[in-house]
Amino acid sequence: MAPTDPLDLDAISTRAEAAHQMVVNLCKPRDAEGSREWVMSIPVRPDHDPDVVISDSLRDVGSLIAEVQKLRAELALSGRPKLDGGAS
Repeated sequence: MAPTDPLDLDAISTRAEAAHQMVVNLCKPRDAEGSREWVMSIPVRPDHDPDVVISDSLRDVGSLIAEVQKLRAELALSGRPKLDGGAS
């Protein structure tokens, strides 16, 4: 199996949407359509277990922050103006 790119933006976007939808579904009343209960499976089901779906998306944040910091540092060294976007 080929190593995964930690900055695969399509995969990050997919995980973020899945995590968001998981939280929405967990917050719905038990009898509502699409509602979910918090479950943890053994063996783990990466696309089904809320703890894994949400955790996988949150783990992406560190890689994204590191990449933005790296790019901002490179940009600062190049003498080009800093892009908008908050704190560095």
